[in-house]
Amino acid sequence: MWAETFGDVIVVWIVDFHHVSSRLAECANVVAEGTGARKLFHRWKGMLYGGKLKKLLGELIRRAEEFSPRPEAASDLPEESPGRILWEHALYVERYRKHMKCDEYRANGWPIASGHVEAFAKHVGGRMKAASKRWKPVEGSEAMVNLPADQASQDGRWQRRWPPDPVPLEKLGST
Repeated sequence: MWAETFGDVIVVWIVDFHHVSSRLAECANVVAEGTGARKLFHRWKGMLYGGKLKKLLGELIRRAEEFSPRPEAASDLPEESPGRILWEHALYVERYRKHMKCDEYRANGWPIASGHVEAFAKHVGGRMKAASKRWKPVEGSEAMVNLPADQASQDGRWQRRWPPDPVPLEKLGST
């Protein structure tokens, strides 16, 4: 499906910074309280933002090991136990760390959060569902959704979809 959708376009999968941050906040709240939890969270969030994933992961695993040995899967541990919460998030960071290179992505000018995509989807959804809007089955609505997506795309889809701008009348000369 990936190849069919994107073809030979190089696509980088970036895990949302805020999504991972919320996992780090949950971990910090398990191992500390109050101000200590906030400080720990901001420290870990800074590591994520700065691309220090090896150090971050090391700390998460060390903290998780304080509560239980490494499981095969976090679901092997009792529900809502501190060990399960910590291992669930540590294993997540471990599994997807190659998609969390926030420092590299920022250096390339790439977004590290998905808010802009979610806002675009909300905008298109609102336009599609506005008062008095009705769409024929799937074909009509799909075509309308593709228009703003193609226009926002930076890979030339919009230009390939539409013919070039007409020549202005003043350039045609008088006839």
